Amino acid sequence: QREIDLADAILTCSDLAAESYICAGVPAAKLTAVPLGTDLHASELPAKAASAVVRFVFVGALRAVKGIDFLLDIFEQFQHDAVPAQLTLIGGVAESDLATKARHLTNVTLKPHIAHPAVFEEMARHDVLLLPSRFDSFGMVVPEAMSVGVPALVTDRVGAKCIIEQHPGAGWIVPCEREAIRQKMLDLIDRRDQLQAASAAARHAAQDYQWSRYRQRVVA
Repeated sequence: QREIDLADAILTCSDLAAESYICAGVPAAKLTAVPLGTDLHASELPAKAASAVVRFVFVGALRAVKGIDFLLDIFEQFQHDAVPAQLTLIGGVAESDLATKARHLTNVTLKPHIAHPAVFEEMARHDVLLLPSRFDSFGMVVPEAMSVGVPALVTDRVGAKCIIEQHPGAGWIVPCEREAIRQKMLDLIDRRDQLQAASAAARHAAQDYQWSRYRQRVVA
């Protein structure tokens, strides 16, 4: 608190994060939101294989705050209803009950240990990134996925929603509610024609969120 009081300026990684400071009584005049970025990949990425299902991916720790329980409930229902969708969960297991449930679903694959450079290649094989967090000050995986042409479906509690707001078509923002997430996923599954255009828009958005642009924003 003393550091905050003494600071002349405070940089946050998103408007959502800045709002949390304002709610805690920090003067808005001290705050500037500077969204984070991603590396862009010069090497050619693997082409997506043809698939009869829509491939969703989540990257991050398996925790309820990340909305993993939402996703597992949704895919449990998808399995029951034979909905053509698959989910890959990439990241460490922070809450073992979530991993246990994931392992019991035939339409969910858990990959807890992938080296960071290989994560980009793995994401590139999917159609949509999911980040259904209850609160995420930014979510660097969003521009990272976009850098390999994977659009993002995020909740309104994810700071990186600003990328989608500034680049319409690069992804989708929904309320932080299980049913809202499920309905948007069903819409994407039913209308797959959206995915190709969204992939191109995501690549374009990532250009504006590479680290060189971040440095320019900080200086400005």
